[in-house]
Amino acid sequence: MGVHLLQIIVSYAHLSKTERVMDIGSGLGHLSRYLVFQYGLDVICVDSVPTFISSAEKLYENMKIEFSKIGLESKKPEYITLKLDLGINVEVPMDYGTFGVVGIHTCGDLGPILIDTFVSSQESKFLVSVGCCYMKLTDKGFPMCEFLKQDCHLQLSYEAKEVACHAIEQYIDKLKTSDYKKLKVDEEI
Repeated sequence: MGVHLLQIIVSYAHLSKTERVMDIGSGLGHLSRYLVFQYGLDVICVDSVPTFISSAEKLYENMKIEFSKIGLESKKPEYITLKLDLGINVEVPMDYGTFGVVGIHTCGDLGPILIDTFVSSQESKFLVSVGCCYMKLTDKGFPMCEFLKQDCHLQLSYEAKEVACHAIEQYIDKLKTSDYKKLKVDEEI
């Protein structure tokens, strides 16, 4: 994980005067451990995969044991298993106060879900999203704007989303080596 990204998140937290980060799509909790141990932020980890959440908790506990040997303590992240969908926002209890919304691997509709969560909560003060896997976007995730959905009927083909996600050089190389059958060009995901 890049130090610059961590510094951006921490800077936004300080600028917005919040000490809490909601990591949506937290996976194994790598980001949360950096934020709690190195920067002292409170973190809420949200992921739809229960085994990721349980593994993240175990990894935190192991790190906590090792860091306690050198006198370093931290507040434990809160772990939430929750299947998110567009239009279903993460309910944040009012006593949480302000927070930032963060996602560092927002595959497909997870990027729009982060934006939706950020926009729908008055308590959310900043958003950091690193998008990826655009080919997994559904019609619900793109476009997000109702005008573009209804009036312009804007849609992207699977190929357009795939090329937006992967280097065109890889496709050129596969085409040149007759490896084109490995290129996915249908609409099935």
